[in-house]
Amino acid sequence: MSKILFAKRGQGIYNIYMRKFGFIIVIALFSLSLAGCDIYAWRNYRSSESKFSLRLPRSWEIDEDALDAALVAYIPPSPRDDRFASNIRVTVDTLPTEVPLTTYYDINRAEFEQVFKKLIDIEEGHGMTGLVRYQWFAFNAQLSEEVMVRIVSAVWMKGRRVYILTCVMNLRRASEIEPVFRKAMSSFRIH
Repeated sequence: MSKILFAKRGQGIYNIYMRKFGFIIVIALFSLSLAGCDIYAWRNYRSSESKFSLRLPRSWEIDEDALDAALVAYIPPSPRDDRFASNIRVTVDTLPTEVPLTTYYDINRAEFEQVFKKLIDIEEGHGMTGLVRYQWFAFNAQLSEEVMVRIVSAVWMKGRRVYILTCVMNLRRASEIEPVFRKAMSSFRIH
């Protein structure tokens, strides 16, 4: 009889450990699924006039009447923004003749180098959205004595049309804004 009691007691302890272990596994899987969740509600934006579309967070204020831009989206400020309003800008130009993507990418980069004399932490790369290749670069720069910015700019070419998508954000908020902007950038399509 003592062998039976011991076996039942051992199984009870085993079951308790298995339930606790199972509970820990469920919590871990739930936590991992939440880590991949997006805190933003997204909306689709399409410009039939400029023939592009992209996804943007609903909380970003859209301005279609901005000077020299097909679209400007203002990112809601936070206390960390201090004196700078983070935003994205889409510009679209039609060139007189078709040029390679790398040529216009170099022109875009040279313009930033003229405006900001010292670019810090430069990164560059390329990708594809839809069936159109793009090149991007990112850097930090001093905007004023009090404000450092992070800028990410991407260039797409389709025929004679050039599309430039640029995000200028307060460096203090870059870890928050840049991943969201890159998601918007990866949704960019030319129609």
